[in-house]
Amino acid sequence: MPSYCVEFLPYGDFLAAYIAIVGLYFVITSLDAWKNQYKFEEAVKTIEQFDQQLPILQLIVSKIYQLVHECESNNYYDMFGAEKNFQDMLKMQRIYERLGELQDYIRNNKNNLHQNLFESNITDFEEAINEALQCVQDAHLSEPNYGDNEEHNLETRKKKVEKVKKGLTQLKLRNEKFVSNYNNLKSKFELN
Repeated sequence: MPSYCVEFLPYGDFLAAYIAIVGLYFVITSLDAWKNQYKFEEAVKTIEQFDQQLPILQLIVSKIYQLVHECESNNYYDMFGAEKNFQDMLKMQRIYERLGELQDYIRNNKNNLHQNLFESNITDFEEAINEALQCVQDAHLSEPNYGDNEEHNLETRKKKVEKVKKGLTQLKLRNEKFVSNYNNLKSKFELN
């Protein structure tokens, strides 16, 4: 039978290989830590972008409340003017553009720490706003009268305003839920 001889590395070569492996481990660990730091910094920038757009929700709540108040204070007449003022505010404040910009910023920047939570929050934020705006639109406040029966027309207008009030109540509840979720996200970065 042939015998085989295994030659051990000289001590210097063994030490050099060991140092190279340990050094490689520290380089990889350092790169991983750098990647996490980069994701954290990107997340902080995204939170700053989000914070700039958060007042949209409060603005819409206050403007819907103002719309309802305007309709009620005018005894449910000139609801066309109240709805037009509301729509003009949406255009003036660039609500849809601002939402789109924030959505693009979050969804296109995949380098955020907790990216899925950011995407979940922007979805909740958009849904709350869109549902509120859809509620106002579905109420058809500016529709013309339904004939000459004044009492019927007044009741129809009241029902429309009540529909908007229900939407406002739902928006307030969604706003509370959203703010809670958003604060939980911010607390993960200790930014509260």
